[in-house]
Amino acid sequence: MSTDDGRIMMGTADETGALSYGEVFVQFSVNIDRPQAETKLLEGPVVIAKNPCFHPGDMRKFTAVNKPQLKHMIDCVVFPTQGSRPHPDEMSGSDLDGDMYFVCWRKQLLPPDENKEPMNYQPKPKLVLDRPVTESDMIDFIGSYIEGDKLGVIANSHLAHADRQETGIFSQQCLALAQMHSDAVDFPKTGFSVKISADLRPRQYPHYMLKRDKPSYKSEHVLGKLYDQCHSIMSNRREYVQETHCDGQFLVPGYEHYVDMAQKIHS
Repeated sequence: MSTDDGRIMMGTADETGALSYGEVFVQFSVNIDRPQAETKLLEGPVVIAKNPCFHPGDMRKFTAVNKPQLKHMIDCVVFPTQGSRPHPDEMSGSDLDGDMYFVCWRKQLLPPDENKEPMNYQPKPKLVLDRPVTESDMIDFIGSYIEGDKLGVIANSHLAHADRQETGIFSQQCLALAQMHSDAVDFPKTGFSVKISADLRPRQYPHYMLKRDKPSYKSEHVLGKLYDQCHSIMSNRREYVQETHCDGQFLVPGYEHYVDMAQKIHS
C-alpha cells in the first residue's frame, strides 16, 4: 500500500456543521515531503480506525465528501458534529484531543459488510475520596497500578484468541477482552482494576507470537503467513549480505565497540 491509498491523520471536528452523520472530509497532500504544495480531495468510501482496535465496531466505514466550507482543512480527517454519538467515540472510545487515525481508501481493504455495532466505552465511575489525598494514598495507587497493569497481557490474549477461535474477533473471548482492555486503559482515572479469568488466558499461542515458554501451533491465518514470508526473506538475506566497510573519515575514537551492532543493523 502506498501513500496514495491511506494516511495516518489527526482527527478534528467540523465547526461549520456542514458534515452529516456518516460523512467525513479528507483533503491530503499529494507529496508527503512537500505538505500542502499540491493537495487532493477524497470523495467516496473510506475506512477509519484508531489504535488500539480490538472490538469489531472499532473499524468503521464513512463517506468522504467535498464541502467547500472545509477546504482549508488539509492532512487531517474532519468528523461531523451531527448525530447521536460522536464518531471518534465509536472507535476505541477516542476523542479529538490529538488522537491519530488510520484513514484508508484502497478498495481492496474496505470491509464489505455494514459497520458493526460500536462498543459502549462509557468509563467506570471515578474513585472519589471524602477526605484530602495523602502521600500514603498516592503510594498505594502507584503500587496498585504496577500490580494491575495488564494491558500487554490482555492485548496478547486477544490476539491469540482472535487467531485460534473459529469466529475470530467476534468470539465471546475477544469481545470480553476488548471490554477489559478499555477498562484497563482507564485505570489511572477510575482506579478500577481488571483481573483476567483463567478461561480468557490462552492455552496455546500462534507461532508468530514467539511465545517460547508457552505451547504454540503453526497459524495459517494472514499474520502467520506474513511472518513466515518475512522470516524467509530475512534468513536468505543473511546468507548473501556483504561485508560492511567503514569510511575512515567518519570514524571516532571507540568506534570499534559498535562495529558488530552496526553490521547487524545494516544486514
